[in-house]
Amino acid sequence: DKRWLYISVYVDEGEQYSMAKDDFSGDLLFSKEELHSDIKLTGGKTFSISQRNADIQKLTEKYQDLGYAFVNVIPKMDIHDDTRTVDIEYHFEKGHLVYFGEISVVGNSKTHDKVIRRELRINEGELYNGTNLRISKERVERLGYFQPNEVIFNTITPKGREDILNLEIQIKERST
Repeated sequence: DKRWLYISVYVDEGEQYSMAKDDFSGDLLFSKEELHSDIKLTGGKTFSISQRNADIQKLTEKYQDLGYAFVNVIPKMDIHDDTRTVDIEYHFEKGHLVYFGEISVVGNSKTHDKVIRRELRINEGELYNGTNLRISKERVERLGYFQPNEVIFNTITPKGREDILNLEIQIKERST
């Protein structure tokens, strides 16, 4: 009757791999024990890319809280097919210390700047902090004065100043 079409998709997930060991190298600002306690993908657990990415995000934010805005956490994976295990070495490239520069608000016509600024947990001139930046964005979105997913925090590095990071908050107001 040409009204229905059946599609069958066969998925082969392959073999499950488990974590064998993890290590840390590069510009280490914390002890290996402290870094190890922050990650969830440890020896003996089933390997998961999404969990590895969450661990990278956690380690990145740990360095950003100390002012290293441009830290790179590079996972070097060693996959052992014979034992179906994975070794990961997280390599850190911390970069340089960064301070917040000018914080500006764009797109607000009815809402005063001070309403937005009072929700920020960061200040101009202070050391960069990734956790406080994330919390500030969440607090501004939670106000309810702006369109959903229309609060954008853009970071801009001025020319010739790699140690300064300006913040431009773009918002789109909605009727309340």
